[in-house]
Amino acid sequence: MASYNAMREKQKQDDISSKVREKGGRQIISIPEDFLYITRVIGLLRGLCADLDCDCPILYILALHARA
Repeated sequence: MASYNAMREKQKQDDISSKVREKGGRQIISIPEDFLYITRVIGLLRGLCADLDCDCPILYILALHARA
């Protein structure tokens, strides 16, 4: 974690020195397909739960699997 924080701090200082932060900051170049897939699945589950009027703790279930 310390090496990651040091890398981010260096990026931040580089951004400040090149005035990127003043222009709106960094831009998203690409989004991983897996992230889009997961967000679509979560949206589908939310919609089904709302449509079927069920109380399913989706975030709790996802958190259990994420921890594993």
